[in-house]
Amino acid sequence: KKLYYRIMPNGQPVQCTWLSVSILNPKVTSIFCNICIPFGDSTNSAFVKGFQDFKHCYQAVEEHERSKTHNSAVNAYFAAEKGKRMDSLINKNMMEKHKREIDRHIHMMKKIIQAVKFIGKQSLAYRATDESTYSLEDTSLNHGNFLEVILLMAKSDIILDEHVQRAIEDSKKRKKSMNEKGKHGPDAHGCGSLVNFLSKSMVNNIILIISVLVKEAIAKEIGSQKYSIQMDSTQDVSVVDQATIALHYVYSCMVQEQLFAVVHVHDTSGKGLHNALKASLESSGIPLKNILGHSFDGAANMRSSNVGLQAFIKEAAPNSVYVWCYAHVLNLCVADTVSIIPEAKSLFGLLHRTAIFISESHKRMDAWKADTGDASSAAKFKRLQKIGETRWWSKYKALKHIFRTFEDSSEALYATLVHTLIFLSTSEKFDSKTSSEASSLLENFVKFQTVLTAFMFLKMFETLDLTSKYLQTKGLDYMSAWSMVKQATKSLENQQQNFNLIYKKEELDETSLGIDIENDLPEKRIPKRKRMAGEIALHEKHKSSLDCFRVDVYNTVLDQAVNSMKERVDQNRDLISDTLCLDPRRFDQIVTGGLPRNALRKIANLTEVNANDLRKELVKFAVNYENLSKSLPESYVLGTGDDENESDKLNLHTSAYSLLFITYEYVLCLSFVQVSCERAFSYLKLIKSRL
Repeated sequence: KKLYYRIMPNGQPVQCTWLSVSILNPKVTSIFCNICIPFGDSTNSAFVKGFQDFKHCYQAVEEHERSKTHNSAVNAYFAAEKGKRMDSLINKNMMEKHKREIDRHIHMMKKIIQAVKFIGKQSLAYRATDESTYSLEDTSLNHGNFLEVILLMAKSDIILDEHVQRAIEDSKKRKKSMNEKGKHGPDAHGCGSLVNFLSKSMVNNIILIISVLVKEAIAKEIGSQKYSIQMDSTQDVSVVDQATIALHYVYSCMVQEQLFAVVHVHDTSGKGLHNALKASLESSGIPLKNILGHSFDGAANMRSSNVGLQAFIKEAAPNSVYVWCYAHVLNLCVADTVSIIPEAKSLFGLLHRTAIFISESHKRMDAWKADTGDASSAAKFKRLQKIGETRWWSKYKALKHIFRTFEDSSEALYATLVHTLIFLSTSEKFDSKTSSEASSLLENFVKFQTVLTAFMFLKMFETLDLTSKYLQTKGLDYMSAWSMVKQATKSLENQQQNFNLIYKKEELDETSLGIDIENDLPEKRIPKRKRMAGEIALHEKHKSSLDCFRVDVYNTVLDQAVNSMKERVDQNRDLISDTLCLDPRRFDQIVTGGLPRNALRKIANLTEVNANDLRKELVKFAVNYENLSKSLPESYVLGTGDDENESDKLNLHTSAYSLLFITYEYVLCLSFVQVSCERAFSYLKLIKSRL
């Protein structure tokens, strides 16, 4: 204040607007006069070069302000402001021209940034093989998505078109100069010293700046509150291991789930992943100690409690909770069921073989399209999908497109497939290898065991498909996810007790598909065991082939599905039990029967609140919930509105239920899936495969 303000005789402080300083690391290194530098007559003044004698800085500032040199510079400044001098008029015209040039560059940069954002939103590759600026006039070349979008925008933008034409001419001159000098090496490529804002370096810089801005926005939304992380790594098509980091938090009364960073991973161990995570978060000012939950897949370097990523995170955040991604768990449960019995392997192997067999030859595809009808075949023939090892629910898609329309003769893809295989196996247009393969596939498709196994998995997949899709949506909370998984497990248990759900012998006999299908399972021969002399034979009950299928196939598959779901999902059981107590659908039970003695202990420990006080608040809230819910909109769950009146409506009566507010916010911040990381990998694969 003493340096920047001058006290007038009446005691009023006046700011010295002419004073400016140079700061480095972070100390004041020099003091300047921003009036004397452009308008002063003398260049030897200490305040023009930079005053550094800080012992006498107050006296020197006062003397300089009263000096004749400074006063002349101030008068020249005001004269230039009013435009009274010829040199000031010239300077003013130059400044206006300079301003127009700046505005033109700003306009260009806005258009270039729009192009970059558009290509990123559409998941397109930026670059191509020929990106030289001097060749942009050649419309026969593919210059890449970025330059092609710029050329398209230039057709309707005069300023951008002028810039592109100027960049082309400058690039041609540089190319000609390089050829005349005989330079054909690395120095002859690229833009050199030319700045045209169209190079790959400019695009990369814009992407990096956007990344920094996005990170700053996310960090600002998180602030000092708790959050959860999601992280996964994979090797891309360029043989580079990359990890995606997503953050799960609450902002403006809504659960947010944002992709935060994609980082290059050199060390895939738990320690290496932790170092990459720590560097990424701390560079944006987000502390690791505020992590309250982390959701990963089941890889050892992620979930190991000793050397895995979760172990290193818990060193910084001891109360953080590890959740095995529910979506991965569900996918692993499906993988367990389809690999436990030979009948399942045969069924899905048959579907995969058939899709490859028909799609690998255009003649076979033409036969398939002829059977489906050329007018409506565009969607139908694509339904024969191959089964990928890592693609979630590809087995269900391949299965339902053939067997789901079994009873509908107008949409009977199963009948179409059988007719196509009959044609391929009997037609003289195809060689013996094709006919033999078609006959083998046909023989398996008309077996009753194949159809029955398909119905079994189709019914099971239909039960789990809704849960899987629900778990892949954004903004889900812990209670909803757990309820969906438990409901799916219960549905499988009910299905386990009802074999008639998939046994449709009468429907198979009455189908109007016009093809012969086996209507029963072949009877199995009962091996006769050799008995020793005098051995008493036990009563051997003959089991039908249908009973054998029900016991050995149906019950085995559903037992494995139910057990796998319970084993993999029932982690953090204490936390889950406490979380379910917070579900408003259970408030009636709390009102009538109260809370168990050990309820809410786990979550109270994690949120660092008193368990007894939390239970009292929850019981009180459950009693008053019906009246409170009538006075508040359903979407207002928690919040801190800026408006005073809105805050009273949105804050969930935090003054009366402060501990409950903290607990609900904690639960909403927990992450239980990491599908955002998987989505990022899908976009990266799409982009890099087109580079």
